[in-house]
Formats: sequence, C-alpha cells, structure tokens
Amino acid sequence: MRCFLRKGPEAALRTDGRGSGNLRRYDKILDKAQEEYEYEPPSAYYPEGYNLSLKLRKYKENEMLFLHDKRVPANNSLCEMLARVFKRKQKQVMVFRSQENPNYVCDGLSVVHLLRAKEGSTYQKIADIFRRKKHRRM
Repeated sequence: MRCFLRKGPEAALRTDGRGSGNLRRYDKILDKAQEEYEYEPPSAYYPEGYNLSLKLRKYKENEMLFLHDKRVPANNSLCEMLARVFKRKQKQVMVFRSQENPNYVCDGLSVVHLLRAKEGSTYQKIADIFRRKKHRRM
C-alpha cells in the first residue's frame, strides 16, 4: 500500500491492463448518468443519484483500485455491515438522550467485533471486561 501512497492510485490505473473492460463499463455508466441529468436535471428534493454520480466520477481511482491491487478488498462490507446493524437497531428501539450516546453504542459495537475476531468465547471476554475493577475518580 505504501507504493500507492507515494505514486497515488491513479498510477495503478494507468499502468495495469487488468480490468480495463470494467473501467470502460464504469465510464459508460457514469456518462449515461451525466446525459440523463443534463436532459432532466435533478430536483432539489431528490439530488441523491446526481450527487452519487458526481462522487463516483471524482473518486474513480479509489473506487476501482481493487481491480489492480489484490490487497485492496473489492467491497467495504465489514464497515457497511456494522453501520447497517447500528441503523437498524436505531430505527427499532434506540432513543438517544444526548449526543454522546451514539458514540458509546458505536464504540461498544467496535469492541464486540474486535473480541469476535480473536480466539475464544466472546461472551467470556465481555464478562471479563465487566469484572475488572473500575478506577475511582477523585
């Protein structure tokens, strides 16, 4: 990854021939979106698709880097999965009484995910955390 930080992701897109068909298809899709939005501009109430097409064009090198570097995952499913869990629970039962509470929930989800990644019982690890003695604040 260091070589991409030095050279930039656009260097990989220029030098590697793999995935060029996918890059052409990606460009076609974005060109079609641009044509559609020029013909019928987005309304103030529904700008999401237009904004997405602009972002995808702006960050094309970053979005398609996985085609050229096998170390880059093809999706960001872990992050998206954790965010979906949070949003689904928030819609179902969560009510936050302050701005700090969502941060606590996100921190808790992150800790549980990290504990699951390690060997052993996740329940036992969480129980061990709660059994620790708390430091007294003066």
